[in-house]
Amino acid sequence: MPQRYLDLTSEDLAHLATLGTLIEINLDRIIPEVAASLQDAEELDGMLPPGDLKEQLRPGLTAYLSALKNGSIEHYLGILTEGIRRRMADEMPYVGMVVAVMAFESAILRLLPEIQPVDSKRPPSEAPFVKFNHMCLMAAANAYLEAKEATIRAQQEAMLALSTPVVEVWRGILALPLVGTIDTGRAKQITQNLLRSIRQTQARIVILDITGVPLVDTRVANHLLKTIRAARLLGARGIIAGISPEVADTLITLDVDFEGISTYFSLRQALEASIDASGEPVIAPEVGR
Repeated sequence: MPQRYLDLTSEDLAHLATLGTLIEINLDRIIPEVAASLQDAEELDGMLPPGDLKEQLRPGLTAYLSALKNGSIEHYLGILTEGIRRRMADEMPYVGMVVAVMAFESAILRLLPEIQPVDSKRPPSEAPFVKFNHMCLMAAANAYLEAKEATIRAQQEAMLALSTPVVEVWRGILALPLVGTIDTGRAKQITQNLLRSIRQTQARIVILDITGVPLVDTRVANHLLKTIRAARLLGARGIIAGISPEVADTLITLDVDFEGISTYFSLRQALEASIDASGEPVIAPEVGR
């Protein structure tokens, strides 16, 4: 039966416990070598914190050795994962961690034949040690990617919110100028923003201005229709502005039915019609003498 490469057996854990004790005995030899490797690493140029790097490395390596000796592998990987997530604001924390693990691994592998001499070609702790380091790198990579994806999602949501501004252009009248491509995710954001604004302003009319939408196809038309139907459930009448001759021809070709929905060539026409329908008086501003 196939076995997962990144699973540690009881035998692996026993070898790692022995290796952890041997490394701890030689830690004062290993730390300066790792620090020197990191100082020379081009990937970390300008990224290393000020101060004695050897002393900065010691707490992390001590926690690493504790995991080896005690077999608390999952606990250590959890701490490593959380540390990567917390340090996402720092510059390239994942690259720094990878280089540090590789430098530590190289130092140990060079020292291993000396601290664990055996008759066989490879010390018994070597393979489990390399496997554990790979597990560390995998855990860090997953944490880094998850944090990056969360950041990207948050940025996308913020951009969607900014790209779907709802403006109260007149008492009881909202306008939503749409610019760019409308996909499923953005259509959902448009609907949510519009419904939220209708509830807050008690608007009776909403104008969707699609002048800046480069492509109006069946999918986009269906998104608009769903948004207008949702607004209607809150008591607001939906109007579509920005229907150019080209868009009108496309919608006819696609057999898209806007029956029951007022459409206008421009936002100005839609706004004038909406103001007339609202019954609100139009008062000209006073001109100063």
